[in-house]
Amino acid sequence: MRKRKPTTFILFMSFLSLSVLFYILFIVVSADRLVNNLQQRGYSILGSISYTLFTYPIETANQFVDDFLTFSKLKEEQRLTQAELDRLAAFRAELEESYRQIRELKQLLKLKESMMDFSTLPFRVTSRSADSFSSIFLINGGYLDGVEENQAVITSLGLVGKVETVFERSSIVRLLTSQDVENKVSVRIQLSPTSSAEAVLDDYNPNTGLFRLILLDTNTTVNVGSTVITSGLGGVYPSGLLVGYVEEIEQLPNSVSARIWVRPSASFMTFDYVLVIKVGSNDE
Repeated sequence: MRKRKPTTFILFMSFLSLSVLFYILFIVVSADRLVNNLQQRGYSILGSISYTLFTYPIETANQFVDDFLTFSKLKEEQRLTQAELDRLAAFRAELEESYRQIRELKQLLKLKESMMDFSTLPFRVTSRSADSFSSIFLINGGYLDGVEENQAVITSLGLVGKVETVFERSSIVRLLTSQDVENKVSVRIQLSPTSSAEAVLDDYNPNTGLFRLILLDTNTTVNVGSTVITSGLGGVYPSGLLVGYVEEIEQLPNSVSARIWVRPSASFMTFDYVLVIKVGSNDE
């Protein structure tokens, strides 16, 4: 029995040594894992702090700069597009104005060719002041061009006025719509192909845009739509120039006469070319 004691002791010590060794290994492994976890957590915390303090502000600033540059680029493109649209609109307006002037010239040429009883002088409107827009305008023809005072002035649509003052190379034309001076015109209302009635154009209403006529023969029946032309009486306006059309007939109370309102055939607002009428044929 005394011989087994060393063997048992040795086995015990071996077991104890192995246990201590495993325990130490366990502690070492656990400590290593703990260190790794702490390192990972430390890295994570440091990464979060670094991202919050440095990376995120830089990324945000970069994104802001990119957005600003993109917005500026889009704004510039929008400005260029709007500028191009404005140029196109201006070009279109100029083109439409050129077409309008061409149509006006063509109509004036046709009218000139059809007026065999008159000698006509074509001129361009060179000035029209806003202060006297409905009263007078200036043309680029004067006495050196054959223009004389009191000559009738027409557009392609009808009578607009008469020459008031003549200079060397320009003239002032007084419009029929002028309210500054008395502007009476002897006219004839065409009742039928073979009959007419004499009247006097004595006023213009700027609110309605209509001329007022005084009918000389109160027994005459006038119809709406009748054509009104110059009669040639008075010696200023030659006979046969279109003035307008009867638009309204107002019966006066306690009177056999009527107040006649005429819509002008010509536009007094928009025209660039006129014909000055000289009595006599174009062959003279």
